[in-house]
Amino acid sequence: MSETAYELLQKGKELMKNGHPAQAAHVLERAKKLYPGKASIRELLGQAYYNYGEYSKAKDEFEKTVEIDPSNHYAHFGLGLSLNRLGEKLGALRHIKLALAMEPNSEDYALALYKVSGRRSLRAKRKKAPIKVRSYAGYKGSQVPRAFTVGVEKHLVARVEKTWREEAKGKMRKHFFRILTKEGFLFDICYDETLDEWWLEKEF
Repeated sequence: MSETAYELLQKGKELMKNGHPAQAAHVLERAKKLYPGKASIRELLGQAYYNYGEYSKAKDEFEKTVEIDPSNHYAHFGLGLSLNRLGEKLGALRHIKLALAMEPNSEDYALALYKVSGRRSLRAKRKKAPIKVRSYAGYKGSQVPRAFTVGVEKHLVARVEKTWREEAKGKMRKHFFRILTKEGFLFDICYDETLDEWWLEKEF
């Protein structure tokens, strides 16, 4: 008895879960022939191709997924990663930015945007300057920042990559945070306890 597209999709998912993308792709190709307009099959087939290095095929499947369902943020993400592997940076950035706009809380999308953008090579780097910070409990340096403003540009914090302290005479004087923003950019900021001020230390 022939397997249904659903059964083949589930088998493909299991093979992917167990780290067998090439075998998964073979199974999912059969599912695609049975149901070529199913976005979930195309998306998983794109993942399978990508995971074993068939980036051109991955691009084709993610493009078709986006065509079927333009609101599929993961398909935009996969398409962006595939384009990046193929050396198409502008297209990669466009689709990763779309994915992040649809799913702004995704740390994976933010990190991918940061990496693909060439570590802010497309933007001017600012020097050390005072900034405005909003933390989880006001503006105290002992609290983790959740947003900050550099000039008129506001950044939302995706996650804190690293923290460290600078002490003098046994007392904390500066508390540093390496911040990955939800836009995919990386900053070092610090709270100066002596001055009771926040500063931008470095922009990568």
